[in-house]
Amino acid sequence: MIKILDTYTINKIAAGEVIERPASVVKELIENSIDAKATSITVEVKNGGLDLIRITDNGSGIEKDQMEIAFLRHATSKITFAEDLQTILSLGFRGEALASIASISHIEMISKVSSSITGKKVVIEGGKIQSAKEISASDGTSIIMKNLFYNVPARKAFLKSNSTEGAKITDYMHKLALANPNISFKYFLNNKSVFQTSGSSNLHTTLFQLYGKNIANQTLNLDFSFNNGYIIGLLGKPSISRGNRNHEHFFINGRYIKSKLLQEATEQAYKTFTMVGKYPFIVLHLNIDPAEIDINVHPAKLEIRFKNIDIIYSLVYKAIVSTFDQQNIIPSIQEVKKETKLKKEIAKSTQLEIPSLKKQPISPIKMFDIANKKEATDSSQSKPYIKAEIVKPVELIEDDKDFKKTLLDIPIARESVKTYFPDVDIKASDKFKINKLSSNIVKQIVYGIDYKIIGQLFETYWLIQHHDEVLIMDQHAAHERVMYENYRTRAGKSTAVGYPLNPVSVLGN
Repeated sequence: MIKILDTYTINKIAAGEVIERPASVVKELIENSIDAKATSITVEVKNGGLDLIRITDNGSGIEKDQMEIAFLRHATSKITFAEDLQTILSLGFRGEALASIASISHIEMISKVSSSITGKKVVIEGGKIQSAKEISASDGTSIIMKNLFYNVPARKAFLKSNSTEGAKITDYMHKLALANPNISFKYFLNNKSVFQTSGSSNLHTTLFQLYGKNIANQTLNLDFSFNNGYIIGLLGKPSISRGNRNHEHFFINGRYIKSKLLQEATEQAYKTFTMVGKYPFIVLHLNIDPAEIDINVHPAKLEIRFKNIDIIYSLVYKAIVSTFDQQNIIPSIQEVKKETKLKKEIAKSTQLEIPSLKKQPISPIKMFDIANKKEATDSSQSKPYIKAEIVKPVELIEDDKDFKKTLLDIPIARESVKTYFPDVDIKASDKFKINKLSSNIVKQIVYGIDYKIIGQLFETYWLIQHHDEVLIMDQHAAHERVMYENYRTRAGKSTAVGYPLNPVSVLGN
């Protein structure tokens, strides 16, 4: 027997599609506030959104005689006819959200329009209006939702922990803030302020307020125009690439969406800049003709369809590539500031006493040897000076049997021993002593075969001169290569013995 379901049952079924978790409630209610032209939105969440979600805005509000109607299924102020879907720019348009939320929770809504002296308060439990009365209120709308899924235990049982659901809400709040940099958002989770944006309409400022200085400073501004629209956003440099796609933010006409097409175009544009398994940090706003897209394809309106897939792909790809071409994204090496603090003394056989500056000559080959530190002062002077007589010549590598055995026997790894002094600030009266020391030590320099170490970068890389070229060698990688070559040498001189994984049965006569 075929029956027509009652309104209460219909709303509960619809709620299963529209309201998947507490984050869905936050999304739908905030989108209503955005459509109401709010410039300030405050969000409060407790216990992952199951116990409390409060959304307060300063938007246009709802007329008192329409507040009960707003909770009816398919009641909306966004569209009137089906043809309006072709030009829809609002975030909501189906009129399902409030009815669905009210059917599975306890809701209290207070709203007031600017032209009215008083507002109205409506209380709904399980889709049924409990009370409606006129009260004093400020302009805008405030919605308090409690006990989500209280009458749908099956759905509540499949939710994650409160912390996980809270993290889902926080993640979507970031997306809403990036989608609307012109709106000031205040977000509180369990009575703690998570973030607050200024609503300055500056996307870079909003990103800074959400993710901090380090992320914001590693982005490039994108501004790309075409015939029927434009693309703006922020492109993260390869240095802040992530291990997943969670930070690929795409917005179409102010709406956050998930699109494999845009992901592929973005990752293809980044292909030569990011490592395998890394994904870009990007915020991309596409403003295009609403007639070129279809947003009515997903219950949560997170997916859309493009009429011209190839054109959209090409526009996004060109926008990113052209931005990279116009701006240099390769990090530059800045001159390291001179410091007067102690640096690592690494030349084991070299002793140089500089009490206040605490600098010593460094032998790049003996990078991992730490010398004993000594200090000396001259009682006749108030400032420290360098004693030339205590400087000893650098001992050559031949005395270090272990190092000789691992490095110098390998032709490709043969480098020279050059002792040099880091730049330090010293008194002008002591410069002649440094020059004297340097001239004495230079005589001890032994150059390698067509190679010469000329410096060290960031205490990690060697700068090596090879004829008219400068090479950069990773010390750690070089050490691994040395160990690998030694292993190969030892393996070639010994007989390898292997054992079968499974025992072999031998039958004798």
